[in-house]
Amino acid sequence: MSRHVAIVGGGIIGLATAFELAGRGMQVSVLEARADFGAGATAAAIGGITPQSEAYCRGPLRYVATWSTNIYGEFLESISAVCDHDFNVLDSGQLQVALSDNEMNRIVRDLVPVWLSEGFETIVLDREETLEHEPSLGPAVVGSVLLPIEIAVDPPEIAAGLLAALTTLENVELRSDTIVRDIQSSHGRAEISLEEGAQLSFDAAIVTAGVESRNLIPEVSRGIYPMRGQGVEFQTGHHVYPLNHHVYAANGGPRRSAYMVPRSDGRVAAGVTYEPNVDSTEVDPDSIASIVEGLIEVCPEVGEWAKIRTWSGVRPASVDGIPFIGHVSDNVIVSAGHQGLGITLAPISAHLVAELLEKGRSNLADRERHALDICSPSRLQGTG
Repeated sequence: MSRHVAIVGGGIIGLATAFELAGRGMQVSVLEARADFGAGATAAAIGGITPQSEAYCRGPLRYVATWSTNIYGEFLESISAVCDHDFNVLDSGQLQVALSDNEMNRIVRDLVPVWLSEGFETIVLDREETLEHEPSLGPAVVGSVLLPIEIAVDPPEIAAGLLAALTTLENVELRSDTIVRDIQSSHGRAEISLEEGAQLSFDAAIVTAGVESRNLIPEVSRGIYPMRGQGVEFQTGHHVYPLNHHVYAANGGPRRSAYMVPRSDGRVAAGVTYEPNVDSTEVDPDSIASIVEGLIEVCPEVGEWAKIRTWSGVRPASVDGIPFIGHVSDNVIVSAGHQGLGITLAPISAHLVAELLEKGRSNLADRERHALDICSPSRLQGTG
């Protein structure tokens, strides 16, 4: 008889994990508190896959993030094989641009040597070369660095593809509007209590509930906190990718840095803020205005684009920027605290949980064990 596993949380991490487990023949029930799957942090994600440029990856997490990026194509192909959908992936790399000589010097002096020493392809471009790569950029740009490994995707498209694939699988149950209040490991089972009063029993439970994971898993309660991110989406008038790359410029700090991720239908998602300990999905007009000002400095055409929507989402941040992935009891595993890297880390998070559940830690390959050591839920207690 196959194992019956509960996934508590139906964002990108939960859906990817459910897909991986179902593909290994397990019975999977996905329990999502919201009315819609992928409606939390996943819906607010901008879509850059950033193992090289993301500040939180300048350390142990880089090993995990790079691995996840390297298997992203395989991850999307496996979903496509089930739901017959081709995903749009911009694979030309990220262009990290500088708006001053000081900023360009900082990138070349402080970042490029580190990236090169770690084996990342890193291409330094002067102003003329930068504008050849991205003609829409403005006169303030003095140079850039091209990071070829960093692809860009459309997070809602991936979530929709995962959901479509899961609905076709007979060994998957999808339950929305299902609020979990408690999870206990008892007598070789994971016992789940629902808000409505029902009690459910599973062979194992995987908690992928974002910020809410801290309310279900005491072991990580002090390690996960909310981080609001605000962004804006434009329609450019194009019907294909309006930019050749996803583009980033650190031109004013976390509330003004410019990040643009183009979509295949002419849209551009842009932003985003990093606001620690703000557990709110309200949009602050001043923050959006500051984002747009920063974008126009980098790409003057932004001022002519039609604003489609603004949004605010809450990321599940962790105190050290590394997610918590691993056992918290014999029958309960957590996979949460991915911060702004949930989209980037979805493939590897699903793989690690599946390997751990299927084989047990003692039977894992060295690379899986190393990745789980990095993301160990017990690291805050200094025990792993």
